[in-house]
Amino acid sequence: MDAVTFLRPAKASAYLLEKGIRRTKKTLAKDRVLGTGPKFHKVGRDVAYAVPDLDEFALARISPQSYHSTTEAKADATEGKADGRRTGASSANTCSVGVRESEAT
Repeated sequence: MDAVTFLRPAKASAYLLEKGIRRTKKTLAKDRVLGTGPKFHKVGRDVAYAVPDLDEFALARISPQSYHSTTEAKADATEGKADGRRTGASSANTCSVGVRESEAT
């Protein structure tokens, strides 16, 4: 069995920064609440991140393609919208407000 290194949030933040991903200790805390950050483990009351999980998180945020200019990157993002790829908020994140019949009269 291979030994896994675990990092506390402050060191995890520094580790991600070395990989080019800017995440402060506070942002990692927010990500834990929202479920948008790297996988984490509870160690009693504390939190720790496994290095392989931080690597996976960092790789998922790096675009698979390299670009020569921001215009080229923007054109690719626009193309993604046209062909149905998810590039922003999904419809699951939106909310519609309706009026109940009793309020309408």
